[in-house]
Amino acid sequence: MKNFTLQENILALLPMWNYNIAKPLKQFLDDGISLEMYYCIQALRWYEKPMKMSELSELTKTPNGLLSSSLSNVSMIPSTGAS
Repeated sequence: MKNFTLQENILALLPMWNYNIAKPLKQFLDDGISLEMYYCIQALRWYEKPMKMSELSELTKTPNGLLSSSLSNVSMIPSTGAS
């Protein structure tokens, strides 16, 4: 019963999270970078060592095919020089 209440609270929080955190974050991303791509790039930075696509797919809970197509344009995005 306690888990159900936690789930209800999280679901109630999601719209506010989207409007107050996710949407403003999307505005700060460079053109051509989706929020999903940003999350994948951050996961690679946190992991701090080479990672197979299948490992990244598992870590981000993203299907490998979708991940491959999302990240295929990463090398075409100019670097801002910031880390």
